[in-house]
Order: sequence, then structure tokens, then C-alpha cells
Amino acid sequence: MSSFRWPSRRTCYACHHNARYPASLEELRAGIEKHGQDYQWLVENVEYLGAGKSMRDPDAHSTVLAYDKALLQAGKGTHAVFRDGHASFIEPKRLSQYGILAGPQDTRVTPP
Repeated sequence: MSSFRWPSRRTCYACHHNARYPASLEELRAGIEKHGQDYQWLVENVEYLGAGKSMRDPDAHSTVLAYDKALLQAGKGTHAVFRDGHASFIEPKRLSQYGILAGPQDTRVTPP
């Protein structure tokens, strides 16, 4: 996610909220802006999938919390942030493995 830096573990929302991720990006707004990040850019370019998820859920290495929807719409794959904290580029042929539907207007996520 080109210009956005995810907060470090010491500022981890779930670490301070009973291991639950926020219901929406709006809950992260104050912290994002406090760290000098562009909240509006995030809303426009990132698809957030953390709602209803917990740090304690299984399969942390394969659970996508957010991805770059602008890049996905360009048809070249996307950058994704996973629940275990790592970020990775997902090529178009692997998107369905993570439940991400690719298409110019279709960035919905289906359960894998």
C-alpha cells in the first residue's frame, strides 16, 4: 500500500481491544492522523476486511485484513496486509485463494 505505513505493534488496536479488530477504518482515524498518515487516502484506496475478526482466530498467515483496492482495479494484483502482521503482493492468479475477487469494478471479498 504505497504511501501508507501500518502502525507498529505498540500502537496495535486489537492489542488494546480484547484482541478484536475495529469494525471500520473510522475507529482508527484518530490514531492514523496522529501518526501523520493520510486517512482520506486510506479510505479511498484500501479495502478493510478486519471487521469481526480477532487476533486469536486461526490461520493468521492467510487472513487478509486489508488490501490496495486501487491497484486491484488496475488488474495487476494487489498488496495485502495479513492478520499476522506481514504484507505481501498477491498476483492476479492467486487472488481467489484469499477470497478476493478481481475485476475493474469488483473488489468484493468472498470467504475462501
